[in-house]
Amino acid sequence: MSQVNIALIGLGTVGTGVVSILQRQREALALRAGAELVLKHVVVRDVAKPRDVTLPAGTLTDDPRAAWEDPEVSLVVELMGGTDTAGEIVRAALRAGKSVVTANKALLAESSRELFELAAAHHACL
Repeated sequence: MSQVNIALIGLGTVGTGVVSILQRQREALALRAGAELVLKHVVVRDVAKPRDVTLPAGTLTDDPRAAWEDPEVSLVVELMGGTDTAGEIVRAALRAGKSVVTANKALLAESSRELFELAAAHHACL
């Protein structure tokens, strides 16, 4: 079975929920997606902060560049909120040809045209 490597940005309430679902429903999601969904990087502000989920060693980082600079990552999931830093990360990921999933309504309301154009120009999906 093929594999989709994911970089998750943000591990608050929503990010923690996404990780939990990816871990608990791993096999069912793989069957539905036709590929194993693997968390390669989880980007947070403070790696020392206690978390409500257990992550594989080496997954947690405070360097957002891991999301778009790792050639093995094909999907970036932005769940940090806000428009400034989140927008920079989404733009960098799209420029690097990564597909992006975001729950960030404010970012989409503010910059959707630009983001969709970036995605199209770099053969990525938003």
